[in-house]
Amino acid sequence: MAVTGVPVVESRLEVCKEAKQAMIAALGGILLFGIILGIIAVVLGFQARTKIKHDASLTGSGLASAAIVIGAMVAFMSVVGMISRVNQH
Repeated sequence: MAVTGVPVVESRLEVCKEAKQAMIAALGGILLFGIILGIIAVVLGFQARTKIKHDASLTGSGLASAAIVIGAMVAFMSVVGMISRVNQH
């Protein structure tokens, strides 16, 4: 009795390293160094989305997108906070 059919190929999916780092930077930016970590989160998030688009074994596009949004908001709010502090004096 011969086995027929398409062989099953196990693909191992893993979360993109840059997506994880981007989210850590975005969340860290909420607490400390918002303008710096916010910008880092945005850059890493875009790098992660590019890697995920080109490599089918990587996941985490939602994580990367969330890091981009959070990082941009953190950086923006940090700039607004600095401007408001300067204008108070």
